[in-house]
Amino acid sequence: MPFIAVDPHDNRPRIPVSVGDDEKVKCPVCNEPLHVRDGPDIARHFYHPPESSCGGESALHLAMKSIAVDKLQQVYPDADVHIEFKTDDVPRRADVFVEFDHPSYPLGKGIAVEVQYRLD
Repeated sequence: MPFIAVDPHDNRPRIPVSVGDDEKVKCPVCNEPLHVRDGPDIARHFYHPPESSCGGESALHLAMKSIAVDKLQQVYPDADVHIEFKTDDVPRRADVFVEFDHPSYPLGKGIAVEVQYRLD
């Protein structure tokens, strides 16, 4: 779920809320077109069309996911920490998900973590 795209005319970074539904932007990783969408239970974000081969994750994004996993395993040693995880309750994929054996207040069944960075 990319949250940064690049304007095809001047290569400036764009965020989903600043892009119209039919506006053209491209992926900063592969330069392929991205589309934008949102919904009542999902943040506005960019996505690759189904025919795209780009995973949309740069080396920096993957490194940050690794850091998140390491830190979450330290903070929650008794929980299961998953990468690229979907729950039965929420059909969207989280970059990292901390799953508890038993729901706990205030975190419930787990914590979904999305790794993001900003291009400057």
